[in-house]
Amino acid sequence: GSARYYALKQEDGYVFPLSRVVQGDASFAVEPGQCYGYSFMLTTQQALTEARGGLLLREGDEVFESQLDGLCLESAEVLRESQLDGINDGYQFMGKIEVQLGE
Repeated sequence: GSARYYALKQEDGYVFPLSRVVQGDASFAVEPGQCYGYSFMLTTQQALTEARGGLLLREGDEVFESQLDGLCLESAEVLRESQLDGINDGYQFMGKIEVQLGE
């Protein structure tokens, strides 16, 4: 198994975590020199300004961490669902996550 984790910052400054243990159909194996790409859609009530995260990967009894590059989302292009055709080509699409945080 493995896991993915993220810290996401909203425009009001609130930071919230998002994580997923990857097992079963969502699991994957990567050989040396091989690439693996995945994507997911995240919807929130507020705009996000920053995202950081990483992966925890397991080989046998050992666990390795790989941090992902941080993203500054303030200048990122906003896409509508009608613009998404083909955007996930070459990536394993993991689904849509709708985040609703209390006030």
